[in-house]
Amino acid sequence: MMEAGKFPRLETWMKNFKEDPVIKENLPEFKDMLPAMKSRREAYLASK
Repeated sequence: MMEAGKFPRLETWMKNFKEDPVIKENLPEFKDMLPAMKSRREAYLASK
C-alpha cells in the first residue's frame, strides 16, 4: 500500500509489530481480510 523505502522507520515498525507473538497469532492473513474490507469500502461509497 505504500512505496517501499519511502517510510523506512514505519516499515521497520510494521515488520516488528507483525512479528510480536501475540499479534502474529491473532492477525488474519491479508488475503482473508480483503473480501471483508472490499465490502466495507463498497458500503461506505454507496452511503455517500
